[in-house]
This record gives sequence, C-alpha cells and structure tokens, in this order.
Amino acid sequence: MGAGKFPEEISERRWETSSTAEEIITTIGHFKPLRPAPPLHYCPLCRVGFRDPIDLDGHIARSHGNQHVYFRVNRTIVRDFCWLTSNVSDCEIVLLDIPTVQLKIDVNGVATRVTVSRTTSLKKHLTALEPGGTATLTVLDKAFCRTLTISVGAQLTFDSTRFDALLIAFMARGSIQQSIELRRLRQKLTALAANDLEHRYANGMAEYCHAVVLREERSRFSKDRLEEAFELLLPFETQLAREARCALSLVMNCFLGEWPCGLHSSFRLSQYFYCGGRKPRAVRIHHRPVVLLDTLTARFLEAISGFFDRNFDLVFRLVSDAEKSSCILDPNDASKLRLLEARALAETHESKRAAAVYVELTEHPLFAQEAQTFIQSAMTMKRIRQSPR
Repeated sequence: MGAGKFPEEISERRWETSSTAEEIITTIGHFKPLRPAPPLHYCPLCRVGFRDPIDLDGHIARSHGNQHVYFRVNRTIVRDFCWLTSNVSDCEIVLLDIPTVQLKIDVNGVATRVTVSRTTSLKKHLTALEPGGTATLTVLDKAFCRTLTISVGAQLTFDSTRFDALLIAFMARGSIQQSIELRRLRQKLTALAANDLEHRYANGMAEYCHAVVLREERSRFSKDRLEEAFELLLPFETQLAREARCALSLVMNCFLGEWPCGLHSSFRLSQYFYCGGRKPRAVRIHHRPVVLLDTLTARFLEAISGFFDRNFDLVFRLVSDAEKSSCILDPNDASKLRLLEARALAETHESKRAAAVYVELTEHPLFAQEAQTFIQSAMTMKRIRQSPR
C-alpha cells in the first residue's frame, strides 16, 4: 500500500489575529498589516507545507513512501491537534509498511491500550467522546512515536493582541538578548495565556526567540529549539507566526514545499530561490520582517534580494562576510551559502569558479542534481572550446 493512494488534506484549525490586534501591532511595530497568504497544508511527518492538498499527497508518496504512521479524522490527515465542532464521524490510524504498533487511547481521562496491525478505524474507542471532551491518541513505539489530541466542542477563544504587542516590543531590541530577558519574556507570555491554545502560541513564540538567540550565540542546542518552535506554531495564522515559520523554513532548509509568505514579504524571493516553482515578477518588498532574526538569516535575505537585483558585488561581499565572521553554524547554513555563491558566479559567467563551488554540493540531497548538471555542462563547454576547429 503506497501513500500515493491517499489524496487527503491536513485538517487543522488556524487562528488569526483580530483587527484590534493588527491595529496595536501597527502602532508598536510600525508596519502595515499584510493580506495573509493562503493557509498551508503541512505534512504530518515533516515540516513541509503545500497550498494544494494534492501536492501534499504526492510529497508523502515521494518522501515518506517507506514506513510511517499517521492519523485521519473525519477523512482528513491531522498532525498533533484537531479541534472539532461536532462529534467524530470517523478516526483512523494509517500504517504503511509497518507490521504492528501499540496505541494508547485516553478519552476524558479513561485510558485503554490496543495493538494495531493495519490501517484501522478507532471510532469504537471514541464513543464516549462528546462535546466538551478530549481524547489523546499516543503511538507508544519509539520508532514511530506520535500523539494526537482531539477536542470536541466550542472553539477556544484566541486573541494574539496582548502576546504580539509584548513580542514586538521585545524583538525590536535586536537579537542579542541576555538569558534573563528570555526568562522574563516567557514568564510574561505565560501569565497572559488564558487557555491551552494561548499557552501553545506563547510557548511557540518564546521557543522561536530562544532559538534565534542560541543561533546568535553559535550554540549547537539551537536545533531542538527551532524544531519545537515550528511544531508549536503550525496551527496559527497570525502575522508573527507566519513570519516565524518562514524564517524557520529558511534556517532549517525546508525547501521541498511552500512557505506561508505573502506577496510583498521579504521571504518571497528566498522561497523562490531555494524552493523553485513559479518565478515571481518584480517583487516590491513593502514589508520587512518584524520577527527576530539571527545575523546570518538576515544576511541571506539581503543577499538573495541583491541576487535578483543583479547586485552581485553585494552577494559576494555578504558571502565573504558570513565566512569570515564564523556565523555558519551547521551544514544547512553552509549548503545555502554555497548554492548562493555558485549561482551568483554562474550569473557573472565565472563558470570555472562556479563549478568549483558546485563540487561541494554534488552529494547534497536537494541541490545535487543542479550541481552535477552545471558541472557536466561546464566540462562539455570546455571540451568544445579546446577541440580543433
């Protein structure tokens, strides 16, 4: 059974800021609220997002076609949280090429354990789940550990106004923050949260800020914070949450899908540069990021903008500065930088130097084909030039 047989979409509630929130953000952050991009459908197994659920299904088949587990509620794929306004009509656990898993089902505090050996309906275990109730489904196998929470009833209230005002004031001070300031930020955000949904948003933005600071400090512990922030912020469609997910996609090399960036977002050119797809027309950047960015990520945005403006001197200077300042933290940073340098060299007809840089990408999981194609083309042109006329 292949994943390609499931043309489904992710079903996750998304919460947006109120108009009041946007007015406060405008006053504090000095930017005009943007028309949001369409919500993305995120893969339940990784952090890749797509606007079209059919593209999501194809991604699952291509990238996760071996062993994996995920849930479907009311015929749609869900990640870790599902909020329903009516009762569960169907709930399945999907097993692909997995012989068996142990599953714990907790409905309103009453837990049962079942063994599942194939794609199975779990509806009979959720009959006690009524409006106002909550069920938690946990896959106990370590190799496929996954938890889904299903809540039924009226949607929790969510207003990001208070959180965003506090976050923007904090972010406006720059990315060099003391750990004590981060602790105070988390404490203030936690104190504002009135329910589980607001706690999730507060924790997600706090984790994002912490991850940026750790990257600025060249800490190897930033990776865990980045991943945690991405997971926590997935259901939210506030402007800060969208920008944070765009920044996280760039930092973590999530280049197989799409990013939640609007038409005039400064992340739009970066999305096209690394993710491909339809080339944007002349993009006027009316909106600079409000979210906190580490130095290297900010330089990437500036360099990519320079690339599309054909300001290659700026690109080479920023690449050189990044290498000299030792702000490259991991292979993700290095590969992005090498691709940027190689493409800029190719655009300036420095084919020999571009090929030398592309050599470093010949085994990269995303950029290898481009690198190998360019190197082969450069070798072919060299042979043509050297052949006797």
